Amino acid sequence: MIKIYNKLLIFLFSLVISVSSGENPFINTPDHQPYYVSEKAQDLILQCSFTEAFRNKNLYEPNWVRFVNGTPDYITRNENVFESSGDYDLLTDIPGEYNLKIGSVEYSRDNGKFFCKLLSLKDKKQYSSNPAQIVVL
Repeated sequence: MIKIYNKLLIFLFSLVISVSSGENPFINTPDHQPYYVSEKAQDLILQCSFTEAFRNKNLYEPNWVRFVNGTPDYITRNENVFESSGDYDLLTDIPGEYNLKIGSVEYSRDNGKFFCKLLSLKDKKQYSSNPAQIVVL
């Protein structure tokens, strides 16, 4: 019984260390299932939010990256949105939120994978969400 108790304590301690060391900065990430949407679908929101320990903009840089036809493109970096068409927007009203809104879906631009990423400016670690696979029908 004591061995089981000790193993449980070691497990819980390692879990606390893992969580407190910030192994996973994400609270919400895009859905694991593909997003099946039609061309010109309006206001598709890809969720991403960070734990409180990863919200300091002096230590961490959030961004969204899109992979379409094997080519990576930065869509956002911090609060900057790089797409000039105006169809991408960041929803950051709630602390820790870094949601991407696609105003009007286009096949050639959006049929691919989107990743919410976080770069540690101090130790140069990169964290990546699960991919948001957008399938434009």
